[in-house]
Amino acid sequence: MKKWITLLVSVLCVQLTYSQFDVELGECDQGYNDKTEAQVNKALSSFEKKDYRMAKIYVNNILEMDPKNAHGLYLMGEVAMRGKPANVNKAIAYWSQLIDVCPNYRAEVQFFLGVLLLENGNKKKSEEMMKLFLANPERDRGFDKEAESILEEIHLQETLFANPVPFDPKPIMSICTRDDEYLAVISPDAELCFFTRRSKKVDKYSGPAAKTRIVEEFVMAKRNEDGSFEKGDALGYPFNENYNEGGPTITANNRELYFTVCQRDKTGAQNCDIYYCIREGLYWGEIENLGDHINTEAWESQPSVSADGKTLYFVS
Repeated sequence: MKKWITLLVSVLCVQLTYSQFDVELGECDQGYNDKTEAQVNKALSSFEKKDYRMAKIYVNNILEMDPKNAHGLYLMGEVAMRGKPANVNKAIAYWSQLIDVCPNYRAEVQFFLGVLLLENGNKKKSEEMMKLFLANPERDRGFDKEAESILEEIHLQETLFANPVPFDPKPIMSICTRDDEYLAVISPDAELCFFTRRSKKVDKYSGPAAKTRIVEEFVMAKRNEDGSFEKGDALGYPFNENYNEGGPTITANNRELYFTVCQRDKTGAQNCDIYYCIREGLYWGEIENLGDHINTEAWESQPSVSADGKTLYFVS
């Protein structure tokens, strides 16, 4: 998971950077050409106006006159990254050519190229770019932590792939039915399994001509004495009353349950937040919102609470 979070943050960083900030040319000792220089200036003017269609035309003119022009190669990568959606493969192609022509054109290109190469699965080349970036004295040091994190992640992947272990997952037959079961978590004491079961049920509110509808139910299954799990039943009150619930996590004492609740607002838009419920004896208390210090206007979900209940990890 850490790998994908790191990568996602990095790619978003790339796209946000290229959509919000001005284009900044690097340096390369290629001599001076009046015609290409004029096209570069026109392209920069178009970028400033966010007219990327015209910018692409001027950059194409540059590369037609000089296919190895460093400014042209860099700017074409900029055009690719500012598209909607961004054309990652095109940016990689032009910036890779740029690095071959002028390795130290601009340090940040090394970083962003490294991120995009990693997204495309080229770990070796990505590692090379990140090392070049971190060794570049002209770099923006604000990216150092991210570059170091990516290198650490690449090395971790290499270590894991170099030491494979048997992996033969099998379905839990008692829980798995013809319906869909997913987002499962087993309690720290391994006695309870919480998950979501998606099935078709008769809508009792639809009158005499009852119709079926798709229902997602928050389910709990207990472990049997022989080590297997029960089929599991939908949790009773206060669960499965009004909301779409799931993606749970529970503390080691099986008393504090944190989970995701999704509901639609007055406009019909769906938003998810993290809620919790505390068990007293045999019964669960009321479901409560975790609070606006956690839940925001964004979508918060997939909580994971530490066994001691003191730390909560989640996606926002």
